[in-house]
Amino acid sequence: MVSLVNESCLGGDRVRWECGCAEGQFVLADQAWADKVLLNLLMNALRYTQEPVRVSLQPEGEGMRLLVEDSGPGLPPELMEHLFEPFLADSAQDGARHGVGLGLYLAREYSLAMGWGFSLESGPAGTSVRLDIPADPLPSTGHASLRSASRSLAVRSRQADRLRTAQSCLAL
Repeated sequence: MVSLVNESCLGGDRVRWECGCAEGQFVLADQAWADKVLLNLLMNALRYTQEPVRVSLQPEGEGMRLLVEDSGPGLPPELMEHLFEPFLADSAQDGARHGVGLGLYLAREYSLAMGWGFSLESGPAGTSVRLDIPADPLPSTGHASLRSASRSLAVRSRQADRLRTAQSCLAL
């Protein structure tokens, strides 16, 4: 995803990728959803900063921690209390409104539906989104269909409403 975003950006690499995890390490995730989470976070961060966005994936306990950090102006306090309401959008540095206000909302909803932790901090020095990704309960040598089944089971019934809401917003 980082390579795809960098290839589409004018003016060179706008995203810096750091990975401290072992190759072949599995996490409990749906690849399509994880791609949507990262793409929404990257596009949002790139919209509000001229500096490269830093993305890092590091081991954290048994799982992993994914950070997406920008050095933009931060989010206004009046926006913070309504930040995860769908269709809430703010103006970028150029004063224009970009997007429809679904990026952070969808990133959080997909993250929570996969059982990931999601937190956001913002201040005058930039915004940081932290995703806490639990370890895959199956060993990496497990059969692919078993890993897929465990991923499907990760969407608990109490999270199904979140997913339906996120998917209906995508269909708009």
